[in-house]
Amino acid sequence: MSEPLAVAVIGGGTIGRRHAEDAFRSDRMRLAKLVDVDARVAPLAARLGADFLTDVDALMSAGLPPLVVIASPSDLHHEQTRRILDADPKVRIHLQKPPTIDFESTVDLMDCAGAADRVSVGFMRRASAPHVHMKRLVETGQVGKLLEVRSYLEDSSGPPAASDRPTGIPSLIVDTVIHNLDEIEWLVARKPLSVNATGSRIYSRRASHREFDSLSIQVTYDGAAAAATASWHHVTGNRVETQILGTEGTIHLFYVDTPPADEPDAAGPHFKVILTRKEAPTAQVERFAVRACEDGEPQFIPPFEDAYRTELDEVARRTLRGEAPYPPLAAGHDAMLLADSAWRSMKEGRRVDLS
Repeated sequence: MSEPLAVAVIGGGTIGRRHAEDAFRSDRMRLAKLVDVDARVAPLAARLGADFLTDVDALMSAGLPPLVVIASPSDLHHEQTRRILDADPKVRIHLQKPPTIDFESTVDLMDCAGAADRVSVGFMRRASAPHVHMKRLVETGQVGKLLEVRSYLEDSSGPPAASDRPTGIPSLIVDTVIHNLDEIEWLVARKPLSVNATGSRIYSRRASHREFDSLSIQVTYDGAAAAATASWHHVTGNRVETQILGTEGTIHLFYVDTPPADEPDAAGPHFKVILTRKEAPTAQVERFAVRACEDGEPQFIPPFEDAYRTELDEVARRTLRGEAPYPPLAAGHDAMLLADSAWRSMKEGRRVDLS
């Protein structure tokens, strides 16, 4: 077996910590460096056997490893990615979503020489076992021709502190619903024609004048339609759900936090994927176990814990073999195009045509 791939992680927050620990536990990777401005992250670096550095300058001075994971605050993504791309033409970058906080900066990354061959984007749903199963059902024609996708994301917590930034696309779209938009693009796999979006403040009392906590985005395609619905401060808790309608059937994926009493075989939290076909007498049901959320832990971590690990391991595998990055930077571009169009639609009160 080849030597483990040396990895640096920039950012010691929730996602950065997750990536650092996954790299540490992997047989394919070795966590070499952990970068964060907060000295309180140093003990984590020590526990994981990594050098602790306080900024990207120090990382570049120390020498860039073959793979750099950028999990810093979203408004730093563009600058940090450009600096690393320009510093070493061989280094691969795994860029946590969103690629940037505005579409223009994402286009700039796309235009950077070699970026398409070196940058992957952290859309972990593409590595989530239930979501991959759902995608496979679509690709094998189990529901016939795809007609509609409905993607939901609701969180009982409030917006992150970074949501009050004065520039860029608002946080609920670019930091949260960007996952739903990528999921829609991944499933529909066609060029979008138009976007129409609305947003409101229903629960939040701390959002800024340009922020909101509930939204709905509609996307039209040639022969298909999609919708993303999301909110913070939602009374139902954590909701992750996708519905697919086709000419021959439907797929319903959803996360079950607390299994109902009438499902004794569902011992704990899980994803459920239900395939219903017009000609089938009974639905096909698949369950994917998930560990319970611990006290104080972000709600989104347990449902996607395995997906984060699988995604990063695949990034490392592709880096070691010199294969094309996945998910590609182009996927980040396409999701950001929808995000930017949704924000324009909300500001201008009209449908935004993309064709």
